[in-house]
Amino acid sequence: MLVQVAKSVTVLEGKTKDKRVIRIFNVVDVVYEPRLVTLEWVASPLNDMYADAALTAILQADCVEAHPGEFPPPPDTEPEHFKVSLHSSYNLFFNAVLRLVLISNL
Repeated sequence: MLVQVAKSVTVLEGKTKDKRVIRIFNVVDVVYEPRLVTLEWVASPLNDMYADAALTAILQADCVEAHPGEFPPPPDTEPEHFKVSLHSSYNLFFNAVLRLVLISNL
């Protein structure tokens, strides 16, 4: 699940044999021990958002009864496609906001 959210996942060496550490988004460390998961990160608005996304993925994975191999690979988006999609989303959002402002001023 974390790979679906972060795409860039690095497995770090744990301090003990039972402890696994995974770094996602290059800022959030997910420490997995039997029956315990701990998130560690340096607090900032952006890092807090990444930690929230990691926590959501972990809680969702706990609820889903599917085997991790059953999840599709993360989508491979090209930077240009991402820019076009983001621009289109911004246009749709801000045009809707502008319409609401114009209607409320009538």
